[in-house]
Amino acid sequence: MRPFEIHYARFEWKGCLDERPWLLVQRFGASFWDCFPISGRLYSDYSFEIRADDPEFADTGLTKSCFLFYEHLYQVPDASIRRHKGRLTGDLLHRFRAVSGV
Repeated sequence: MRPFEIHYARFEWKGCLDERPWLLVQRFGASFWDCFPISGRLYSDYSFEIRADDPEFADTGLTKSCFLFYEHLYQVPDASIRRHKGRLTGDLLHRFRAVSGV
């Protein structure tokens, strides 16, 4: 696992324990990742839209336009991270980093 990869993880967010995509940002200790959640629904102004028509969308592995929520980093245990989906790349990653400050 590497920074800015998208993985499915089962971790509670907004009272829901469903498996969802998470963006890995940085290692936190020996067995956790600092992550941002990704959802198809808009919940906060602190979000970055990943549009399906973006030229680098295919690299994300997502199936539809989504929102990446960057207002709070969550420490997701390695054991909760299930499978690799894709990653943020190129200009899409650059734009996200400029907006989120990471």
